[in-house]
Amino acid sequence: MNLRHFENKARQSWWVVHVEAWQRSGMTRTEYCRVHRLTKDTLDRWLKYFAGNEAARKHAEY
Repeated sequence: MNLRHFENKARQSWWVVHVEAWQRSGMTRTEYCRVHRLTKDTLDRWLKYFAGNEAARKHAEY
């Protein structure tokens, strides 16, 4: 997947909702994905993307 895929604002918003819901759920990533019919690999890619953005944001603050 190229970076433009992750920069789509609508797609980001949709995955932010799922990432936050998963974090609140107390389920494993596998369980959450099974319940919500998501692909765990895709969730993992978005988690990595969001973590990278957060790290870059923190680095820029210094």
